Amino acid sequence: MDMAYGEVLYEGVRNAGEVIAPDLYDAEVTSALWKYVRAGALSFEDGRERLENALALIDRFVPMRELTMEAFHEADKQGHSIYDLYYLVLTRRENALLMSRDRKLIDLANKERLRLVECATVPF
Repeated sequence: MDMAYGEVLYEGVRNAGEVIAPDLYDAEVTSALWKYVRAGALSFEDGRERLENALALIDRFVPMRELTMEAFHEADKQGHSIYDLYYLVLTRRENALLMSRDRKLIDLANKERLRLVECATVPF
C-alpha cells in the first residue's frame, strides 16, 4: 500500500539530518498556498497554518544569491526552468537528497544521477 504524500514527506524530513532549501522556497510555498486561499479551497487560517508548518520543515535556508550563477548556467545547459535549477544545484552542492513532486525536476535529477525521493506518483 502506498503512503500518502504527507507521510512520505514526513518520513523523509524525520530521517534527514538537516533539511535545506534555497530561500526561494518561502516565495514558492507562500504563492502556492495563497492560490488555494484565493480559490476558496482553504480558509485564510488554514493557509496560514500550513504555511507555518511548511516553513518549519526547513532547518537551513541557502540564499539564492549563492546559487544564482550556477543555476543560470545549468538552466542554459539543460533548457530547464531556472526555479527548479536552484533546487538541483543546491542538492548537488550539498550531496543532499532531493524530495520533489515535480516530474520534470525528478527527470532532470535522475539524468544528473542525484539522490532523490520521487514523490510525483504519491497521492496527496
